[in-house]
Amino acid sequence: MRPAQSPRWSPLLWLSLLALGWGLAGCYDMHDQPSFKPQEGPRLSSPGEAVPVQGTEILAPGKVPINPVAATEDSLAAGKSLFEINCAMCHGREGRGDGPVGKKWIVPCANLHQERIHRLSDGDLFNRITAGYGTMPGFAKRLAPEERWHIVNYARQFK
Repeated sequence: MRPAQSPRWSPLLWLSLLALGWGLAGCYDMHDQPSFKPQEGPRLSSPGEAVPVQGTEILAPGKVPINPVAATEDSLAAGKSLFEINCAMCHGREGRGDGPVGKKWIVPCANLHQERIHRLSDGDLFNRITAGYGTMPGFAKRLAPEERWHIVNYARQFK
């Protein structure tokens, strides 16, 4: 008679048990995650920054928004800062379309000192910043509506 052999565990079985252990360890705190609990009422307000609450965010075709932000010193200072961060690389610090990135485009960037730009309404500029225009990308996902209006106010200073 042969002596009884102890069962041999295959490496595949060991790996399966290890993966199962890791998977169960990840489920430990699922109960404590931020979510609705049973019998809990609805949230009365959305998380901050989740939904735009100011400005015109959905652009209706043919509708031009009216600038709700007054061109105060604070607005112009905020607009200058936002312009230097988001726009100056193409339009240049002085808005002449001569930024370091703008020089590389085949179609030159808009010179914000031109009369054709001055004829645009604030709403038209806001729409172009929001949705983009030509090779310019839209900034709807990068800048809040109020920040875009600050840029419009600042861009009006280029004359």
